[in-house]
Amino acid sequence: MRRAIISILMVWMLAGGAFAADPAVDVVQSVVQLQRRTFDPKHPPADMPPLKPGEAAFTEFNYGCSAEVSYTRSQGEGADRVTITNVRMNISLSITIWLPKKSTQKLNAHEEGHKQIGQTIYNNTARPDALQAAQSLVGKTIDAGGLSDEELQRVVNEWVQQACDRYMKSTPAHAGRVGEAYDRITDHGRNKVDEQTAIRRAFEQAG
Repeated sequence: MRRAIISILMVWMLAGGAFAADPAVDVVQSVVQLQRRTFDPKHPPADMPPLKPGEAAFTEFNYGCSAEVSYTRSQGEGADRVTITNVRMNISLSITIWLPKKSTQKLNAHEEGHKQIGQTIYNNTARPDALQAAQSLVGKTIDAGGLSDEELQRVVNEWVQQACDRYMKSTPAHAGRVGEAYDRITDHGRNKVDEQTAIRRAFEQAG
């Protein structure tokens, strides 16, 4: 009953003054997108990630992170400096629960537990984690002398990706640790531990 995490990183660069200067940092958090899908183990759909040996079902998490930035450019007296002034970070989470057509109540409950863990952490901690990651971009400066627009955009995009990487190491990584603890406690849904008890213990163990 693997919990798969897929990170999606998208970056954009906007021209100076592209959006309001107040606040300097904004986080746009999308609501969780959830779907439940069934499959025939002998003929799984083409877009379904492959099952690992011993797996009967799994819950797939797709985390999204993107950022738009605006900047100022100071030129004169031999200097050409670009400074990031504003950041809008966009975060999202989609969850797909994959269950065999002939599933059991216990298997369903186990995968719903993974969904609950992912939703809880995303709803409670994703925004502050993303805010902290976005704040790391504000004030970043580069000597743009001799750089083409394409080269400048590449540098800024690298900064944005670093910020998204920082976010991915917080909320999604936290969900991963709790999910792993949940699987240990439940033996991947095979023992008799109640799912809500297992979720509580998993948060206690993983933090």
